[in-house]
Amino acid sequence: MVVGIILMIASVFLFIMVMTVFLPKAMLKPKCRIKAPEGRGIKRVLLNGNRCIVYKASSEVGKYIDQYLLYDDNGTKILRCMTNGRVRYLDYDIVIFDSSDKAVDVVNVKEEIIKGNLTRRVELPKNTSYVSIVIRQADNLNYKKPPLMNVSGKSIFLYSIIAFLVTFLETFVLKISCAYAFGGVFRESFIQSTSSLAISIVLSLVTACIGVFTVIYSVKIRGKR
Repeated sequence: MVVGIILMIASVFLFIMVMTVFLPKAMLKPKCRIKAPEGRGIKRVLLNGNRCIVYKASSEVGKYIDQYLLYDDNGTKILRCMTNGRVRYLDYDIVIFDSSDKAVDVVNVKEEIIKGNLTRRVELPKNTSYVSIVIRQADNLNYKKPPLMNVSGKSIFLYSIIAFLVTFLETFVLKISCAYAFGGVFRESFIQSTSSLAISIVLSLVTACIGVFTVIYSVKIRGKR
């Protein structure tokens, strides 16, 4: 009985960790639609004692942001944009690239530009080497663009298959542990029962479907943000 209860607790804990941490982290990594930085470095300048690299924005972004500055301020990566002087509200995404030109994060900025043409300081992750800017809204003009970071359908499909297999295995382990914990002399017949196997399959399918739909929903919500 004690062995069955210990097995039950351990399997449930391991199942929760696999389904909520390990599998999503390994298989549901969002990927960015932008594969490489789009800005072009044109010169180096000094700003408040910091050496900055000035980038020329892409043609689409250049309608509102002429250039942007990327620099290191006491170990903190900072981005500031120089607008065209006419735009007064910007909603834009900053795609973060590391030194290998790999997109690692997306930072959204919403800002009302009260005076001048220089935006506020935006702190970026320490591993930032390059950035790309995507305009979502400029004044009253709203660009309806899909999320930059999303999980591929192939990854979700593979996750669904593995989630079902893991759930089925967990249901089978729970059946064995319950049989040893509470089945007494009838535990072997309970384990070998065809009806209990069918119930295990149905429960695994239902549980896996609920888990997969929950993950897909959370991924979609996170992508919209």
